[in-house]
Amino acid sequence: MTTLQKKPVLIAIHPSGQVVWGQTPPKGTLVIARANRYRAARTIVEVRSRHAYDGKRYLCPGVPEADSDEAAMAAAIGWRDWICRGYPDDLTPIDPPYVAGAPAGGAA
Repeated sequence: MTTLQKKPVLIAIHPSGQVVWGQTPPKGTLVIARANRYRAARTIVEVRSRHAYDGKRYLCPGVPEADSDEAAMAAAIGWRDWICRGYPDDLTPIDPPYVAGAPAGGAA
């Protein structure tokens, strides 16, 4: 008898600032953290993100307003550090963050 091992849930940020979570991040998103359980990832994002005006999307604070890629990255890293400090039993930061679907060793 084999034990099924669940894939970790990844938390990622779109260039627009929208935060998503799931086992396979969308291409072009910045993957910042890993959670062992889907429910933990969803709850943390819902509680610690900024809610969009449509009430359906979650945003990483500072990314939509960023004037440059460097400022957006700094905001994403700061948010990642904040949520991982607040939930050390549920989240593991991914350092350095990586862009989903980017070629290995290259920029997105």
